Amino acid sequence: MIKEIIVATSNPQKLNEFKRAFPEISFVTASSICDAKAPAEKANSYQENALEKARFFSQLLGKPVLGDDGGLELAAIPNKLGLFTSRSLHGTERQMNLQILELLKDQKDKRALLTASLVYYVDPKTIFTAEKSLAGEIVEPKGKLGFGFSEVFYIAAFRQTLGQMNLTRQNELSPRVQALKNILPQVEERP
Repeated sequence: MIKEIIVATSNPQKLNEFKRAFPEISFVTASSICDAKAPAEKANSYQENALEKARFFSQLLGKPVLGDDGGLELAAIPNKLGLFTSRSLHGTERQMNLQILELLKDQKDKRALLTASLVYYVDPKTIFTAEKSLAGEIVEPKGKLGFGFSEVFYIAAFRQTLGQMNLTRQNELSPRVQALKNILPQVEERP
């Protein structure tokens, strides 16, 4: 069983999400081990961005590293965010959520897709990947739990935003957590 995973992120909330969902594993940021910054996200897919981060830190540290990338896709304006989510929205989480609401204010279609792609890079021939998405819709902010788009991301089946859900349910739905659940058995089965 894996005891520690080095994660190529500087986002403490992503790290905390992993820690809550997998308390038996120690999660460490790559930036806490070395001074290097992750490469800029320039690829054409979430998976390629995650791979670039994981490979960069793995080669630098000589250890396996988990990279991630993801974004929010809006059905009404599909090319606006997605791969460019982190480069298109600025400010605090609240400010970014208000920017999303502003983007959709004249749109009838409020459907959204939250996607996370993870890559566990061991070496050039040993790479594990998983990508998961969560469908919902954008609504006025409700709830204070979670992070990122939790307050505005509504799941009709539960009649709540992610921000209104307890952390256990958020972990059950989180694309990032679900992607890691897919990768872990593969990693543990490798010779």
